Amino acid sequence: MVAGTPRMSRMLCILEHTQEQKVLDDQLEVCRMTEYVKIKAPEIVYGDGNLLQAQMSLINLLKEFREYERLRKDEIFLKIELKKKLGETGEFLNTLNKILPESKLLEKQENAEKIQKEITEKIERAVQLSRR
Repeated sequence: MVAGTPRMSRMLCILEHTQEQKVLDDQLEVCRMTEYVKIKAPEIVYGDGNLLQAQMSLINLLKEFREYERLRKDEIFLKIELKKKLGETGEFLNTLNKILPESKLLEKQENAEKIQKEITEKIERAVQLSRR
């Protein structure tokens, strides 16, 4: 027989249907085996209370998660804004450095500090030599 014949494909279809029917039969058998137990009123109340508490906990958890998401979005937005502001400030400082004239005062202060340091070192050496 050739595998592609209509008779062969019909047999495969019947086989698949048979397998599906067996699965359905197995599921039905499991459902028939289920037992029912009578629950007393206090147990029902206790179970309902626990169920409601679990539902309330889930609702509160969802609220907190949504608040966290909102805060996280705000944080990201603020970080982006801060980065933009820092960039603008950097550009402004660079522009100021180009526009403003350079000051000679800083160089004079550095020279004065250097001379004072040299004098202090010479005095310390002289004191150390005199102690010997």
